[in-house]
Amino acid sequence: MLNLSFRTIVLLCSGACWAGAATFFGSVVDSATGKLIANAMVTVGAKQTRTDANGKYHLDAEGTAVAARAYGYSRSQVEANQKSGSAVDLKVAPVVPHAVYLSFWGAGTPSLRDSVLHLAATTPVNAVVIDVKGDLGYICFRSGL
Repeated sequence: MLNLSFRTIVLLCSGACWAGAATFFGSVVDSATGKLIANAMVTVGAKQTRTDANGKYHLDAEGTAVAARAYGYSRSQVEANQKSGSAVDLKVAPVVPHAVYLSFWGAGTPSLRDSVLHLAATTPVNAVVIDVKGDLGYICFRSGL
């Protein structure tokens, strides 16, 4: 029979619990300009973190798929070595939107509505999504229904 101290048992258990985790680190960059992207979200398995002001991240997690996303950019994902952890740099491509969303209130406010329609007439925007029903089911125009 083994006579192990409480401290030894805790150390053994904590080592077993972290056996599947690896350390992932690197940066998220704009694929068009090479510029580092601050505040991008990086995910590995069920864990996530955000990049710092210099576009760098550090994450201890289980998994092999390292994914990144940021406002104004498409998502990016790469496979990494789970056992040893990896330096993973992710490149995300800028997305140029061609549609504008108008909420219930925006559609009902002439100044906002007119600004969006002018934007659609003078820029590459080729669609306007108008949400005519608010969260409570109200509509912003008179209807005979």
